Amino acid sequence: MDKLIDQLEQLTNTIIDRLDTVSFEEVEQFVEERQEFITMIEILLQSSTMSNHQKVRIQNLLQHDSSIVNRMQILMDEAREWLQQRNIAKAQRNVYDSAYSSESILMDRFK
Repeated sequence: MDKLIDQLEQLTNTIIDRLDTVSFEEVEQFVEERQEFITMIEILLQSSTMSNHQKVRIQNLLQHDSSIVNRMQILMDEAREWLQQRNIAKAQRNVYDSAYSSESILMDRFK
């Protein structure tokens, strides 16, 4: 179990060190890898108990969760803003791309 916690600490520290510059894909990969470690730890816990030292180490890792979630929220907000800008640009482009009838006539009146 200590080896799994070591790997989980290393994974967490790697993402925390670069949290301000990490991309969505890297956060996604981190979450998937972290879940694998958590699943393995849960399996081990079915047959043994966790020592106090191991519990403290896990608690220390959990303290980083709020920072990671905040970064995920920032990335989600950036993606939402990008999609909104894309939809606005698409709507503006559709106005100019609308099909005009080639048989229509435009007439000006002179006074």
